[in-house]
Amino acid sequence: MSNFAELSDYKNNIIMNIISSTNLVKAIYNTDADFISQSLPVNFDASSLVYSSLFPYQYVPSVTTEAKTFVTMGFNNFKYINNIFKSGILTFYILVHHSLMSTDYHLRTDYILNQIDLLFNKKSDVGFFNLELYSGGDFIVNENYYGMSVSYKFTDFNR
Repeated sequence: MSNFAELSDYKNNIIMNIISSTNLVKAIYNTDADFISQSLPVNFDASSLVYSSLFPYQYVPSVTTEAKTFVTMGFNNFKYINNIFKSGILTFYILVHHSLMSTDYHLRTDYILNQIDLLFNKKSDVGFFNLELYSGGDFIVNENYYGMSVSYKFTDFNR
């Protein structure tokens, strides 16, 4: 494959890594302050979070959306080497309703940010590339949602 043909595979692999992390899934799905000790529903399918709370593209909830947690992502600054897609920036956007911010594990955004970093920073088994922390910060989404972002530079494709 060439150019951007593999981009969907990369996104799917990243999503699969996220939904395979039980604590990260609990932080996104459960709304209680002690979300880790709360069990997920019987026969819960973590893939049900995809396109409801977990998006492989940038998504901003409307002001009327129920209190939820969202993790979205963006891919930017693509670079080519010998006409093949070889590097860029992957940014995770963590959006949390203000009523869900305070938890027994400090701020929900901080907990999720740490879990994402544990999964992806300097890992070569994420997919077909290596990720390294690039930047991060916080932002206001709207009057109900607060956000944090963390960006990783991806390079060293091993395909």
